[in-house]
Amino acid sequence: MAYNPRMRKAFDPAAALARSKQRLFLVAFLFAGALLGAYYLLRPGPAAEGERVEDRSTWQEEQQARRLARPALRPNGELFLIAEVERTRTREREFPLPPGEGRGRSSAPLYGQGPPAHAAGGGAEVISELGKCAEEGRASCLDSLARLDRIAAAATARRLQGREGLPPLLSELVSALSRFPAEGELGSHLSGLGLVDAKGLESAAGARQALLLAGKLAAVDPSCAALPCEHDRLLRVLLPLVGRELEAAEVEQLAHGGEAGARAGHDYLLRVYFRGERHSTAALNFGRWYDLDSSVGLLNAVLEAAGSEFRYVVLATDRPVAIVAAGPRVALERAHEEGLLLVGEASYAMNLAKWR
Repeated sequence: MAYNPRMRKAFDPAAALARSKQRLFLVAFLFAGALLGAYYLLRPGPAAEGERVEDRSTWQEEQQARRLARPALRPNGELFLIAEVERTRTREREFPLPPGEGRGRSSAPLYGQGPPAHAAGGGAEVISELGKCAEEGRASCLDSLARLDRIAAAATARRLQGREGLPPLLSELVSALSRFPAEGELGSHLSGLGLVDAKGLESAAGARQALLLAGKLAAVDPSCAALPCEHDRLLRVLLPLVGRELEAAEVEQLAHGGEAGARAGHDYLLRVYFRGERHSTAALNFGRWYDLDSSVGLLNAVLEAAGSEFRYVVLATDRPVAIVAAGPRVALERAHEEGLLLVGEASYAMNLAKWR
């Protein structure tokens, strides 16, 4: 048989070995890529990224441990969160640029979902249905009843007065309507405390609604839209609640590593610039959830340092919406003692939203 150079090249041992090594490397590369892809697809999502977590006890223990590791935000059992801040003298040119977005207030309903559909409208039957619904523990029904017939609502509130285990929102309405059955009485009382101006509050059934109408209360979604969680936006929503007390304040957030750093669990640094000083504190990274404790605590620390009598307070809730109110501290304490505004835990709304 005649010599064929192509056959010799095809059966060259060195070339065959080189091709085998290339195929082996390609197979190993594809296998490693498949393993890596399977890991990212099958691994359980972390609680910090906002997904629903099946092991509730473990997640709660981790979050509680992180909270306990930082200094107490509510010293000596007081109502008001006060963060531990670092105060630094600064110059005006070091202030952050004014934010482009305006300051706003959430319009989320204060008393939960509205009354049942069959209780809509007016008339004796509707008033009766709303009274029964309120006595079953729904604050929204008592609020709706007060709008239709305040005398009937006050009578229902007196029947509920003293009942144990009332939800906090319903308990506040019961306290307000049983003590101040006539229109305008509640607004006059809150005005006397120094919380609000009585004008335009005649229709308010409870103190929360009066504060909302007066621009002293915000209903805040405890979750943030994206990572990193924008605590500076949350602070801008809360700033107007104290009126002119923090009118010239500017805020900023430092998020190490941006979105990647937030997903890796890096905490945030929050800053408020006010009257030539920079007030800084850390905010814990809860993924797609605000650290409301640190945010409210920072603003209260700035107010305290400025010698202001105003404070922010987080009210009790039974829904996944955080309620933040503001006013003179003595007035807020008095309203709490009278049962008109019940103070709660800042993280409670986040925990409710986490498991719904």
